[in-house]
Amino acid sequence: ILPLFPDESYMLVQKTPNIRFHLPNCSNIGSRDSDPSADIIGLHTDAEFGHPTEEINIIIPLTDMNASNSIYYEPFPHSGLHPLDYSNVAIKRNQFFIGYFNACNHYNRINTTDTTRVSFDIRIIRGSMWNANKYDNSSVSKQTKFDVGHYYMIIHKKHFGLVQ
Repeated sequence: ILPLFPDESYMLVQKTPNIRFHLPNCSNIGSRDSDPSADIIGLHTDAEFGHPTEEINIIIPLTDMNASNSIYYEPFPHSGLHPLDYSNVAIKRNQFFIGYFNACNHYNRINTTDTTRVSFDIRIIRGSMWNANKYDNSSVSKQTKFDVGHYYMIIHKKHFGLVQ
């Protein structure tokens, strides 16, 4: 992660990544009353769940992601696109995807493939964008406070020999 952000001396990284299993004939997130159709499951932004606005999502698949075993997302916040016109994260294992799901709507579909998608979903914040006094929120799912030591840990370039 650190080499992707050469101007940062440190990053905040989600301490416990989410591991996603998107089984055939299932969705890996729940539907919401506000979903516009049965094909759009769990349409949301991470900001709706209190995540810091500076947060960036990184998806690292352990299996290929394509078609309906993937995540569908709008290209930029408030794009005006209908969710059925969103792109999907189509990447192979050993690749990764970086997105701004804090402000970009995203959702899942029923996995109509015969392949279970398995991925790690990690949230990060650039060190230069972190303001420890700004957030007092906690994650909705685990009630973990969005701060260093609870939801995030800090990784420094100097610990990885990336600084001279």
